[in-house]
Amino acid sequence: MRLGIAHEGTLAQVEVDRAVLAIPFSVLRHVQLDNSFSSAKRAAVAGLRYESATHVYLQTKSRFWQRAKLSGFVITDLPIGNVLDACQGQPGTAGVLCTEAFAAASRRATAMTAEERLRWSRENLTRVFPEMAQEFVAGSSVCWDTEPFARGAWAYYAPGRCTRCLRTSPRRRSACTSPESTPRACTSWKARRSPACARPRNQRAVNAPQCTPVRRAVTVPDDLDADAHEDEGREAHQHLKAGVPSSLAMSAAKR
Repeated sequence: MRLGIAHEGTLAQVEVDRAVLAIPFSVLRHVQLDNSFSSAKRAAVAGLRYESATHVYLQTKSRFWQRAKLSGFVITDLPIGNVLDACQGQPGTAGVLCTEAFAAASRRATAMTAEERLRWSRENLTRVFPEMAQEFVAGSSVCWDTEPFARGAWAYYAPGRCTRCLRTSPRRRSACTSPESTPRACTSWKARRSPACARPRNQRAVNAPQCTPVRRAVTVPDDLDADAHEDEGREAHQHLKAGVPSSLAMSAAKR
């Protein structure tokens, strides 16, 4: 096998017997491969979804939010998404606030030019921190969809996709239903507790019944249309991240 390795502006050719490609599937899809991958593995690589995320960094003259005893962290329902203090723990007086947009909002931001993206973030952030109008110095952005070695922010399974991907592994059953992965009595997640389990440990009866775990392995039908549920799942995920639907769902938290 011949590999081309780029390093410090030069391209070297290396002959090897085997290579481990520890790269995201979103990047692996664009690597030219021979027929060493089975069709099932190719389908798993092609079908794994990656979320879109855009970060815009806005430099400020000072860390004005700290003077107001604020952390700089805000959850909003604005297009810019969340806001955080990107210089926390760093020395100096200048500041950097970062806006984090995800999913559809991120894809819209990715389609903008760098200048448009910066103006978009600054205008929305001014609605949260009016001081930005006077404090702004410069900014930059990162669109993870266009980063050549990432092509997305993080991976996630569409409905039914996990089951389909795991079929490519001979250890699928042990990965999903092994005793080690099954919740156990009294320590299980969301266990249905008996009255004896609800009492303090030192007050339980000697022969107290065990807790009954409620989490079980679920089999997803083969004919499940995963694509039809993508938007619904993504919307639910964003609701979990956003929390309360208000223009400032959570005001900048006090330190």
